[in-house]
This record gives sequence, C-alpha cells and structure tokens, in this order.
Amino acid sequence: MKRKIKVIVDSASDLGKEIYEKYDIDVVPIYVILGDTTYQDYYEIDTARIYAFTEETGIYPKTSAASPIKFYNSFKKYYDGGYDILYVGLSSKLSATYSIALQAAREVDPKGERIFLVDSGNVSVGIGVLVLKALKFIEAGKSVQEVQELIQEMAYKTNTLFVIDTLEYLQKGGRCSALVRYAAATLRLKPIIKMIDGLLEVIKKPIGYKRGLKAMLADVENDFEKIDQELVYVAYSVPNHYVDYTVKKVKNMGFKKVLTANTGATISTHCGPGTIGIVYIYK
Repeated sequence: MKRKIKVIVDSASDLGKEIYEKYDIDVVPIYVILGDTTYQDYYEIDTARIYAFTEETGIYPKTSAASPIKFYNSFKKYYDGGYDILYVGLSSKLSATYSIALQAAREVDPKGERIFLVDSGNVSVGIGVLVLKALKFIEAGKSVQEVQELIQEMAYKTNTLFVIDTLEYLQKGGRCSALVRYAAATLRLKPIIKMIDGLLEVIKKPIGYKRGLKAMLADVENDFEKIDQELVYVAYSVPNHYVDYTVKKVKNMGFKKVLTANTGATISTHCGPGTIGIVYIYK
C-alpha cells in the first residue's frame, strides 16, 4: 500500500498561514532575534513587529538557523506515523538550516528511503512556488522520490528577482558591505537582486525606486515566453501602493495565476521594508 506524503518546510518559505493550513504543511521555525530575545518565526513574530522594534530602538533584527531538535521531532512524528516525507528548504548557501534538516533526516531515516530533501537554492516564495508544484505532483499520485527529483530539477529553473529600497538590513545581516550600502544610499541606487546559484547577487543598480521596479518588470516581460505562465508570485515586505502597481503590471502580462505573499520575519530581517520581489519558474 502506498504511503501518504507529508510536506515539511522551514518558515523562510513564506507561503502564509492559509496555504500551510489548507495543505496541512508542517512549518519548522527559523529564529529571529530582537535585542536579547529570541522568537520563532511564523509562530511568535511577524514582519510588522520586527520593523516596529527597529524603528523604536535602532537595533536591527538577526536570524538564527532552525534547531536540530525541531527538525528531528517533525521528521520523527510523521515517519513514525507512516508517512513518506518531503522537505523543501531555504538555500543551503545562505543558512545552516538545510544541513541541519539533512542531519536530522538521516538520524530518523538512516537509509534515506522515506525522507527526501530539496535544497531550493532560494528564499521566500522562491521556495513556496516549488512547494505548490510539489503538492500538484503528490496529488497526481507520484512517489516521494519522484516528486523530490522533479522539484530539485525545477529549483534550478526558478527565477527570483527583487528590488531593495534600503541596503541597511542586508548590510547589518552580513549580506553586503558597509561600503556598498553607503554608495547605494548616496547615489539613491535601488539594487535589483537575483538568486544565482543559491546566493544573492546584484544584477542591476537603477537610480530611484520606481525605476528599479520598472527595470525588474521589464526583465519579467522580456522573459515571458520562456516562463511557465501557470503561476507567478509577487512578494513584499510591507504593503503599499508600489505593491499594487507591481501586481497590476504582472497581471497585465497574461499569467494564469498571480499570487501575493507578505514575507515573513526571517526574510524581512534581511531585505528590509520596501522590498518587492517577483518569482516564477522557467519552462
């Protein structure tokens, strides 16, 4: 008899409570640190709170990888419950979270026969789009190993772009140098960042936020015929009229489904307020 498949993610996947609950996805929290206090992302803290904290105190948030025991307990619970397990995780080049999950999986399933992992090489809904694709494959009756292989291949074809309004948060989190941050602020540069080989890379440096959004949208439009047009995601750290503008422009391109997501505390800790991203998968 074929076993059911349980999908597990970390909290950097940013799919949101509605989707997590609808598909019964288990979420392992990454930790967010505000001053001397540590919180579980998704369960205990959200984006609005971290930005309010920084505005009030001048102290920038930090993140810490998910704990081994959280992964072990999650894997063990569903393994013992008779499930095959698929974990789709945050880029292994940006966090120790994936390697921690891998270690926990091998402790629970030493032969690697029932717990399968995907290194998304991505962040936020760059992970989320892969999870939604995985759910479709599961619904179609594919085995957990088949799903893992298909999703790992799709991970290499997932394109994540985002415009950063301020580099202050990336610099404080060690994702860019103080010199780069200072230069961007002085020249009013609004970098377009792309996930390349699991890392954050600046691909363009438009002057001005609106120009940055237009440049990002132009990249999507230029690639439109190469894209799987079934789904595109627009992610944002803070809702504003620029988000509405971006969503409208993306919808006008002709995608079948346009979803939006508010980035969770983990991703928002590093990208800062005013960040808007677009995520899709190439054919």
